Amino acid sequence: MYPAAICSKENCSEKTVFNADTCQKHLENPEAYYEGLRQYLLENKIIKNLELSGVVLNDIDLSSKELFFCNFSGARFTNVNFTRSMIRIVFFDYAFFSNCDFGEADIMDSVFAGSEITDCNFRNSEVLRCNFIGINGKNICFNDSDLYSSRFTMACLNQVDLEDCNLKRTFFKKSTLKNTNFKYSNIEEAYFDGAVQQK
Repeated sequence: MYPAAICSKENCSEKTVFNADTCQKHLENPEAYYEGLRQYLLENKIIKNLELSGVVLNDIDLSSKELFFCNFSGARFTNVNFTRSMIRIVFFDYAFFSNCDFGEADIMDSVFAGSEITDCNFRNSEVLRCNFIGINGKNICFNDSDLYSSRFTMACLNQVDLEDCNLKRTFFKKSTLKNTNFKYSNIEEAYFDGAVQQK
């Protein structure tokens, strides 16, 4: 897994980010750091064991990449292309996603809990055993995806399309579902205990 070194800044207990001796907020030269990080992400097909908590990534093409055991907790992603990517045991908890594309991605055992996900696409993807607990999701497309055993417990889903999806053992317990589309999906095999549907 990613290293757990502590930021060298006095009185800071945050983890260091990849290729630095400080956390993201204490980077001495953020512009140079992010230029180096972008180059690394673009040049490597396999992205593995990276600690990148709190980083900010905008307008970058990560399509067809393979991400393993990385930590993006609290990161911000805007206009990031993850199409056809393979994602395994990656932490995106409490992150922010805007206008990101996960179409045709293969995502397993990863964590999006507590994140804000807006105007994003997961269409025709494998999203297996993933944790979306407590997300605030608006205008998301999961159409034609396999969401087997994923968790949307206590999530707020607004204008989310889940058309023709596999929802076997998918949890929506205690979630707020507003303008959520489940057309052609096997909702009888999902769990909705305590969920509230709104128009």
